[in-house]
Amino acid sequence: MHQIFRHEVEWNGWPDGTFERMFTYAEVEAMQGLQVHWAMRRHGGDRKGDNFAKSVEGGKKSKWSCLGIIECDNPDCQIVIRPQTWPEQIENQLKQLCTCATSLHHLECGVFSILIRWSGGVKFSNHGQHAHQRPAHILHLSKDEKSRFKEIVTAHPTIGPLGLIVGVPGLHGPGESVADISDALLNAGRVGKERLKVKHGSDSGGGDSFISSFAKFS
Repeated sequence: MHQIFRHEVEWNGWPDGTFERMFTYAEVEAMQGLQVHWAMRRHGGDRKGDNFAKSVEGGKKSKWSCLGIIECDNPDCQIVIRPQTWPEQIENQLKQLCTCATSLHHLECGVFSILIRWSGGVKFSNHGQHAHQRPAHILHLSKDEKSRFKEIVTAHPTIGPLGLIVGVPGLHGPGESVADISDALLNAGRVGKERLKVKHGSDSGGGDSFISSFAKFS
């Protein structure tokens, strides 16, 4: 496959098209461990590479494949579902009916990404164009979104998850809602988990946990 090397690729969590880019660990940390919003599955690990290699060629490689999306058979329905990780889980998803009472089907995708970690950073290469919509349910928050969420929770420590979604109460009714920050914060359970992270001062960083922790170490 023909590869295009791009020195400047804006990282928005939706890598698309064929490109390569080298990231420093400072950049990786700023981008939340190169978190990706597509539904991805990681393949088996690389036993030969070394995370502390002095060159990219000797680094540790990991491969991630896009799982596509699950769509409704009704052409007038706009429902888009994120596939789960394993085939049996996707099979169980397809056994369910859409909210419009129509059957679902899995639209597969051939796009994959390769990450190589070495002492100098991470080499990221993306292969292929996504020929499907983006999954509606977003799993990750960007660094800016986490900062905005933290500001709201810190300013209103006694407000629970539902109150944060509806909008923190003010003199003239509900104020800013965390749901305005990201679609990932529409779910009360997710908001509750993120709220606990803020209150306890912990955050896993998202994305590949090793990349995030190694970035902090570097």
